[in-house]
Amino acid sequence: MAPSNNVNSFRKALQQSKNLILVAGAGLSAASGRLLDPNYRGAVAPLAINCTLITQNVDGLSLRAQDALGSESLDNVGTSNLNQGQIIEMHGRLLETLCTKCKHRNLDTRSPICPALAGTELRTEAVMDDAGKRVPEAEISPNDLPRCGKDGCGGLLRPGVVWFGESIPRLNAIESLVEEADMCLVVGTSSVVYPAAGFADVVQDNGGKVAVFNIEASQGDQNADFLFLGPCEKTLGEALGIEVPIIREA
Repeated sequence: MAPSNNVNSFRKALQQSKNLILVAGAGLSAASGRLLDPNYRGAVAPLAINCTLITQNVDGLSLRAQDALGSESLDNVGTSNLNQGQIIEMHGRLLETLCTKCKHRNLDTRSPICPALAGTELRTEAVMDDAGKRVPEAEISPNDLPRCGKDGCGGLLRPGVVWFGESIPRLNAIESLVEEADMCLVVGTSSVVYPAAGFADVVQDNGGKVAVFNIEASQGDQNADFLFLGPCEKTLGEALGIEVPIIREA
């Protein structure tokens, strides 16, 4: 049976959810980057005991949105019964450094983090110069690479994101949330990268409902209970029956 796009049926299923998860991808960040408005949470799970956003994005924007909105805004829309702060960045965060030696993590918003690389991105993007000669890649001394400053560690720093082949932090906790979920909203992702690609299937196998919000359909979406196509910041707001303002930088 093809997925339904009936808004009333979707809302009815949502109102009955007690353990809700949202699996977010790049489509959630594409329009404004900060779309986790408190109205979303109030409408998504007014009766839910647990509401968790599992984001595959590494931009840190969901947490920034939550911090910017503040707990007072969340209380104003009647979400005091939710587990506030339930945002899991399963692939890490780009603006976080990870020490390869002591494993210390630290938020670092400097640009560039490595001063020796300042301006070299222009050389990297320009593969050929005006004369048709290949532009050499930027080279820096190992002594100029970013180092960990915690307790004199001095270990090399790397981006705090999960690279292909690496294990996902908190995966056991994420899988437990997925197993307990009775509804899964897949927002702005084509669900082709595992393990996140299998979360919706687990929820359905356990008798739960799955709703997909994406710019276009993918093959896996045909198994969903609900499918809403278009910009997800628009379709999700419409399905929830709320007007979602886009929060822009000042």
